Parts: sequence; structure tokens; C-alpha cells
Amino acid sequence: MSTIPSDDELVERLRALVARRPGCRVLIASLAEGLSRKQIAGRLGLSAHTVDWHVKRLYRDLGVSGAVVLARLAARPDVGKLLAEP
Repeated sequence: MSTIPSDDELVERLRALVARRPGCRVLIASLAEGLSRKQIAGRLGLSAHTVDWHVKRLYRDLGVSGAVVLARLAARPDVGKLLAEP
């Protein structure tokens, strides 16, 4: 049974992920906005299947199971700033 990571641990994982894959900022911010995968696909000019693959990979890398956790994290000022950086 795996343990649920703390918010601070998730923020550190998110920082490391964004450092490795800066393009994931848009995906995370879009999920935190509550956009559907189809809407994200349209925004990014990708297929919904491709967005779905990236979302699954993102959740796996962060160790989370859904957008609710990302939305909660994105509400933190430190994470909002991280996602807004170019």
C-alpha cells in the first residue's frame, strides 16, 4: 500500500518535473483550471489521445490520481508562481 504524499512533497516533485519538462506547465495549469482533456487538446493542437497519455504520465510522475490534487496544489501561491513562469 502506498502512502499519500504531503503537499510539500508534491510541490517538490512538481518543481523537479517542470525543471525536466518545462512544457508540462501548460498541461498542469489547464488541468487545474478544470479543462477537459478534449479542451486541452484543442488548446494545444494535439489529439485527445496524446493529451490523455501525457496526463497519465504526469499523474504517475507526481504520484497522484487525479486533477483534484493538482487543482489544490495550483491554488498555492508558490505553485501558481511556478506555473506562471516562462
